[in-house]
Amino acid sequence: IADLQKKLSTNSFHGHDKMQLYYDCFSKKVNLHRQVQDLEKQINQSRFMVMSDDLRAMRRVLRRLEFIDKDGVVQLKGRMACEITSADEILMTEIVFQNVFADIDANNIIALCSCLVFDEKSEDPITNNLDLMKAFETCKGIARNVAEIMVENKIPIDVEEYVQKLKPQLMDVVLHWLEGKRFHEIMNQCNLYEGSVVRVIRRLEELIRELATAAKTIGNEELASKLNEGRSRLKRGIIFAASL
Repeated sequence: IADLQKKLSTNSFHGHDKMQLYYDCFSKKVNLHRQVQDLEKQINQSRFMVMSDDLRAMRRVLRRLEFIDKDGVVQLKGRMACEITSADEILMTEIVFQNVFADIDANNIIALCSCLVFDEKSEDPITNNLDLMKAFETCKGIARNVAEIMVENKIPIDVEEYVQKLKPQLMDVVLHWLEGKRFHEIMNQCNLYEGSVVRVIRRLEELIRELATAAKTIGNEELASKLNEGRSRLKRGIIFAASL
């Protein structure tokens, strides 16, 4: 006690005429700091509750679409979706499992997949290829069904916006690139910047690579073979030059 009293007497604040004011200010600061910590804790709890609600809703969607079973065990669809990161994995998986790719060739499959990676506004005309347009309309129907199931399970999305994410304007460009046309020739077919086309085709190549791996995962060797065959024609030329 004597040591503490000695330290107290030698402290610069001992006997200071504003000691009480400083003490009150410090107490106020401590209380405010505690309030901030309490508020941060409440915010984190609220975020966790929102996240938990979203996760529960998505789990219901996955169960409804048969990506998982009633016990949460990942099914064949779920295994495929796990391989896809370059596009909407749920929509891409549904398209595969509803056999949209079954009766079309490799070039048309890859051109159709461009709808899932092209995300810019474009006034370019849509393809006149009847097979592609038929497959595209099927994909839109699948997208609408997926979106409606999400809404039914309390996921806050706009059905029309979700469907409109499928953009068909680059299907012809990709198709002609796969047929061996040069870069300046395909650029004459659209009003996009060169960098935009390069970016989309590179993303498309990544998606096709993932999709081929996913097809093998579910035992669909025919689709994997088609995709790898088409990918060999897609990955060429200046678009995939190391300097870009």
